Amino acid sequence: MKRITAIVIALVLFSSCDKSTKETKANEQKLSINIKKSNAMKKVLFVLTSHEDLGNTGLKTGFWIEEFATPYYLLKDKGIEITLASPTGGKPPINPKSNGPDFQTPSTVRFNNDTEIQEVLSKTIKLETVNQEDYDAIFYPGGHGPLWDLAEDKNSIALIEDFYKKIT
Repeated sequence: MKRITAIVIALVLFSSCDKSTKETKANEQKLSINIKKSNAMKKVLFVLTSHEDLGNTGLKTGFWIEEFATPYYLLKDKGIEITLASPTGGKPPINPKSNGPDFQTPSTVRFNNDTEIQEVLSKTIKLETVNQEDYDAIFYPGGHGPLWDLAEDKNSIALIEDFYKKIT
């Protein structure tokens, strides 16, 4: 949404300038194309951690529920198709602290009561099978787990690089 807002602001600025220059007209065309692409966004890849141990502390970690649930439901409720992936596939670990009473929000409550998402989460696809071209955007929910596996996972790094190349 920030990108769409930035594009709209840019269009307003361009429309207030002298439209007689070729450069201005070319920029307006590019912005128009970017808006169409933004509005056509239909598929987002969520990349979740597969790491569950908080270093050598004996404590468990994983992804943080709120950092997954809020963006997930925001996009899902807008009709965006979401695919979940993780380095090893299957069910990604959840940081148990993120389910504590002090961290409950409407999104986490919805998540905890949503049997559909629990089923989908249990079957994340393996990151190595993901093709960046199949998605319009990528999202990494937070937590401590990603620090151990996703930060150094060759497939995760390649996806980030491919998405970066796609938008530049």
